[in-house]
Amino acid sequence: MPSAKHSNPSDLLVPELVGICGRIASGKDTGAAILVEEYGYTHVSLSTEVHQAVDYFGLGEHSRENLKTAGTLIRMQHGVYHLVNRALLTPERPLVVSGIYAVEEAERIKQAGGLVVAIVAEQTTRLQRATERARSGAQQDTNDFVRADLIDDSGNYLSLSRVIEFADVTVDSSTMESLQAGIQALTSQGSPE
Repeated sequence: MPSAKHSNPSDLLVPELVGICGRIASGKDTGAAILVEEYGYTHVSLSTEVHQAVDYFGLGEHSRENLKTAGTLIRMQHGVYHLVNRALLTPERPLVVSGIYAVEEAERIKQAGGLVVAIVAEQTTRLQRATERARSGAQQDTNDFVRADLIDDSGNYLSLSRVIEFADVTVDSSTMESLQAGIQALTSQGSPE
């Protein structure tokens, strides 16, 4: 597993574009951070724009329901590819785009020659992480956390289970070591043909 920056990431077979999907507290941003720190990626988070849209639309707190509503409103007003297309306008490569929540977004990553990676961990592991970080909107009990997973799988535009199934690669993030090993393995995958 990588422990320091690679001296010459271009010597590795690094996909130019990686899209990351995963459930709450699965390690999406941590996986993206590994790609940034170890392999020189630029990171764009679709979730950042969705959080901003909650405020723009005046939806109130950044709860799971309001985030899903904001994401749906963006996609309804501007098209299902809007968020991912904006991310793909980033000129720097290699590029990692996290927060893929729609199959169409994952398809767009693949159409652009990218690799879609699902980062997964058991619900109990994710609940512990969310509770520890106490992030705004993080679920504090098991029932709310299960409900949040169900919200992520409901709706016309967003179904995280479908996106995870559509991914090219699944990375286990049960531990930091397994996440790092899974991300490192991407360097031998390259871009899908």
